[in-house]
Amino acid sequence: MDDTPGHVIHAWFLWLLLLISLSKGIRVVDGPITGVVGSPVIINCLLLDTNEEIRQITWQKEINREYKNFYIFTPPDRERILLDFGKKFKRIGNKFNNASLLLSDPDLSDEGNYKCIFTIFPSGPFERVIQVTIFDAPVVKVLIVDQKPNEVIADCEADANPPASHYTWRKDNERILETTNIQTEGSRMIIKEPTPSINGFYFCEAVNSKGSGVASLYFYFTSRSYSGMLASGIILLMLAMTTVFALAWYKIKQRSESIPVSGSPSETVQMQQNDADESGMSNEGRGEDEES
Repeated sequence: MDDTPGHVIHAWFLWLLLLISLSKGIRVVDGPITGVVGSPVIINCLLLDTNEEIRQITWQKEINREYKNFYIFTPPDRERILLDFGKKFKRIGNKFNNASLLLSDPDLSDEGNYKCIFTIFPSGPFERVIQVTIFDAPVVKVLIVDQKPNEVIADCEADANPPASHYTWRKDNERILETTNIQTEGSRMIIKEPTPSINGFYFCEAVNSKGSGVASLYFYFTSRSYSGMLASGIILLMLAMTTVFALAWYKIKQRSESIPVSGSPSETVQMQQNDADESGMSNEGRGEDEES
């Protein structure tokens, strides 16, 4: 009786046990990484406890809930950058089992989950997910977010990690005391019934555990009007008047240039010729009178 299938199954089972025993001690060492915007960050990833051949190192980043390759290293020295994002990284591992990357100028978009994958033979791929957190002090800007006939709302937008926890509004470097005209609600400042008396520079400071950021905006109100509306109207009126005067001057100049100048050489010659003709005709008349 042929028991070849049984031998094949037995051989595959022994090979599987061998792989399991070989890979028991293999591990990828990493750890959560923290950094600050603008300061170099090293993302560590090491393969330990194996002498198996490393066929490939792959780095992935989670983008829109999907891990995408951005860097691949194939020993001995072949590197592939698969996304523009990958150009920000440089492999600094001096051995094949060291897949560590240097991120030289991180920003908040670099935060997220990364996956380090070692493909080794014969055991196969080993991978770990590494969480990278990038901190930043607030970067602040002040914007007008709503305008109504009797109300203006300004918002202090802070791009920060962790998010800004406290906001302070000031006018001309003095903290704003809430009145019936000005009220603050967290990142927002509400100006009601704006009048020229509240014109000036307004500052917003946003603070988180990593630092603070400040931005300003100048408010200029005329009586019961929005900032700049009266000035804009005056400028438009001046431009219109300037245009009208320019057109009128151009037409007057054009007319003056089209009128011949009296006493021009051509007219003088023509007048002399006419005088000579008339003088000749007069002399001939006199001669005829004398003969008769």
